[in-house]
Amino acid sequence: MLASSFLFDVESRWRLMQTQQYAALAAAQNQWWSKCTKVIPTGSRREILAWVQETARLESRGPLGGGMGFEEMTMIEAEFIPEFVSRGLKMRKAQFEDLDGNGIATGTSWIKQITAQAAYWPQRSIANLLKIGHAATSLGYDGVPYFSDSHPYDKFNAGAGFYSNIIPSVPLTSDLDVGLASLSTVFATIGAIMQSNGFDPRFLKPQAILCSPTVFPHAAQITKAQYIAMTAGGATTAGGSADMAGIVATMGYGEVVMVPELATFESGTTYFVIAGADGVPADELAGFVYLEREPFQIRYYTGSGGGDGVDAILGRSNELEWQAEGRNIAGYGHPFAVFKCTAGA
Repeated sequence: MLASSFLFDVESRWRLMQTQQYAALAAAQNQWWSKCTKVIPTGSRREILAWVQETARLESRGPLGGGMGFEEMTMIEAEFIPEFVSRGLKMRKAQFEDLDGNGIATGTSWIKQITAQAAYWPQRSIANLLKIGHAATSLGYDGVPYFSDSHPYDKFNAGAGFYSNIIPSVPLTSDLDVGLASLSTVFATIGAIMQSNGFDPRFLKPQAILCSPTVFPHAAQITKAQYIAMTAGGATTAGGSADMAGIVATMGYGEVVMVPELATFESGTTYFVIAGADGVPADELAGFVYLEREPFQIRYYTGSGGGDGVDAILGRSNELEWQAEGRNIAGYGHPFAVFKCTAGA
């Protein structure tokens, strides 16, 4: 018979492994999702994020100072409902007791795998939002698909104008001239985005590039190159060189991040640029949000607890059960914080 004390000792050892795995995964270089995501803890079944649109604008009233205009401030709301995310493992006690150790090895392997899955879950969720952001059902808080060429500056005032967070025909290839031209176009497009009032600039600049393994070498080469050979007067002969590193740094491009999740997305040629502005508070909403209602945890049931709950059922069936479960949701934030850049038109 399998002693309860033996079960508890093994479970204590497994829990220690779980903590170590989470710590390692949290520090891993392949965790890119936090660069474009605001994590928001929540204690509610339903979370509503709301903020006042920044549409206030001063106007000159002339030398006599008559005819003062008054603002009508509006509020944007976005609703998020955390979902349960779970997976479990069930084993016969007889299998766990095997002298060859197969039962313990199986359980240990599952703990490692599910711990890695839990740490990776936010990134998987954000990667999926990136890839489906252009779909008609992937609506942002302004009522249009998250990646769209018709985002309203003011959801309640079409007269304020529209903007796009899709930038076409900006390929990044091994041709440095083409790459520099593409990054310049992206920079100009992002810099032209206005505030919600449709008049004042947001002062946005590129901050990071998320790219597939296909694009990554080209993006890294372009952003790290010291000089680029220039042609004279449109001819094919060399006309000197340009300070590539200085140009790229001035435009604000920072980190180039390889995102393996984009490997097969749109032939691996599409990349995403994270944008931001100096002086924006750190608690500002990002391009994506990840609301965590309950962090992932693993529950253990040995069948030795008695009573009339899960333990009693497992005790009668001579089974052991482990359940991994969390409660969270990932969603879209500001559409002007992430730009989809495509190689084709």
